[in-house]
Amino acid sequence: MANDNEKNTLTQDYVKGLITDYDFVRSHIITALISKERKENEERLTGPHTTVCGDIVMGYRILLEKSSVYITDQLDRFYENLWGRDKTYLLYGQAEINTALMPEAFGPMLPTIAKLENKEVWEMLHISEALYKEFLEEAESDIMVVTNSLMTYGAIKVLYSQNVKDFAKEHGGCYVIPSSIHECLLIGKDHADETGCMTDGDEMIREVNRREVRPEEVLSDHLFFMDENGNLLFVK
Repeated sequence: MANDNEKNTLTQDYVKGLITDYDFVRSHIITALISKERKENEERLTGPHTTVCGDIVMGYRILLEKSSVYITDQLDRFYENLWGRDKTYLLYGQAEINTALMPEAFGPMLPTIAKLENKEVWEMLHISEALYKEFLEEAESDIMVVTNSLMTYGAIKVLYSQNVKDFAKEHGGCYVIPSSIHECLLIGKDHADETGCMTDGDEMIREVNRREVRPEEVLSDHLFFMDENGNLLFVK
């Protein structure tokens, strides 16, 4: 029987084998949104990345079976030496790969997350079905969520989703809450104007990030807005 050190070596060798296999890497690179303001992301930002809006940038990860690896500058240079290929070819077409590996999940926040976790909403909230249906069910469409089927690095879907663009158009635009690197929440402008719920959006996001989100999973401390044409804007 292998001891812990042997198991770790086997795991490292397995991962190393995967990330040096060109065909595997080419078909398992996914795009992910991260914050350029977070100290935790300094090394990740040494690799290829693109500014999306405000403090949010898009980087690249290699999706493994139970984890993923960021393409940092060190790994990027390693690939250039290993394969002698132009990295733009390696990174081309990632929206399609994202869709194939991790299909979009979009809908009212609570029901959508409950479905992905194979639970009923009231079970997830630890309340009775009757209480949920009497007091909460009607309000569930006020907040939408966009993520992917694994709820892993799914915030990137906000950039590609036709569902999100349709929602923004239907509601005269929508506020985008970057709740974590795994998902974004959406609130229609019409609902926000009526309720005033986004008046202190930045403050609310910072407080939730501080109390509820692991530092390495914080996407942004700022509120964003998508206009009726599907443009993502930084709310100053």
